[in-house]
Amino acid sequence: MLELGTNRIYGAKQQYGDEDRGVAQREYLGFSDDDEAMAAEILMDYLSEPLEG
Repeated sequence: MLELGTNRIYGAKQQYGDEDRGVAQREYLGFSDDDEAMAAEILMDYLSEPLEG
């Protein structure tokens, strides 16, 4: 499993926004469906290379 994140206090405010302080939501963590598909394809290519010999 891969986990991404930050230990900075402002990280959650940027990810989710803060209406009380006027901070807009600016998602910067995570994978879109396209990103996930591309990562899986790259991983499978990498893992299959030794088997192709």
